[in-house]
Amino acid sequence: MDDGSYSRGTITISTYSFTTDEIELLCEALRNRYGIEFRYHRDRDKGYRMYCNQSETSSLIETIAPYIIPSMTYKIGFKTP
Repeated sequence: MDDGSYSRGTITISTYSFTTDEIELLCEALRNRYGIEFRYHRDRDKGYRMYCNQSETSSLIETIAPYIIPSMTYKIGFKTP
């Protein structure tokens, strides 16, 4: 639950240790399984980060929110209780 961030209505996932082939496979799996479209970009010299737009982020949050422990809800834009 900690390898990513939420900012301005979008979620990014840190996939620095993944190859581009692995990231593309993960993007495809998320699209096929949940209908959520992710993209990725190079993040300076760190590697690649996956991201989705605000609409896709809303779908992702709706899907994963029931599984997020309370102390990590800020990662999906919720206020920590």
